[in-house]
Amino acid sequence: MPRSTVWAPAAERDVGRTWAYLDQRSPAAAAAFVRSVVGTVDLLADQPELGRPADDVGPVGRYRAVMRAPYRIVYRVTDEEVLILRVWDTRRDPETFHVLEEVDDDE
Repeated sequence: MPRSTVWAPAAERDVGRTWAYLDQRSPAAAAAFVRSVVGTVDLLADQPELGRPADDVGPVGRYRAVMRAPYRIVYRVTDEEVLILRVWDTRRDPETFHVLEEVDDDE
């Protein structure tokens, strides 16, 4: 049975910023980016073990990640849902990467 997907605010911001950047340069590339991310998240709802353990994100064993080059989708699986935490452009400085599990229903 598929799990529901929940987007953390940081993941929503990641997608929005990337889309805005790409859309100014190539609307087709922006649309392809969104299709790729949404398609991957839809797969994760059905196959949450699709990604590999994200052992570089602590605590080790808590998070998983799947690549849609050059973007890395970091998520956490619970019994009921797949929590999408970040959609990270791996070309960015890795020192600025962090995961916050804040999910605000009011946002």
